[in-house]
Amino acid sequence: MIITGNKDTGVAGALAKIYPDAELPGFSYKMGENPEDPFELHYSSKRGFADLAEGLICSTAKYYGEQFNIERNDWIEGDVHHCLFKIQRIAEA
Repeated sequence: MIITGNKDTGVAGALAKIYPDAELPGFSYKMGENPEDPFELHYSSKRGFADLAEGLICSTAKYYGEQFNIERNDWIEGDVHHCLFKIQRIAEA
């Protein structure tokens, strides 16, 4: 599922109106079969701002008082930077 690939909605839509030639990043995700399975978030962009994406993930978790383990795998295909985040919620003790 593409989260930000639609230039007609949300933040992406607003940015596309202001910057019609902007190359927005793509996000897709995969839910685990079980609630304890990690959530996988795939980021792709020619700009390579995966560090920013990770910072937003961590800041959002902190804001909501959640804790996660995040595994990160980066690679480049052609001129596109990809990053797969595996996000696992840390259960409260």
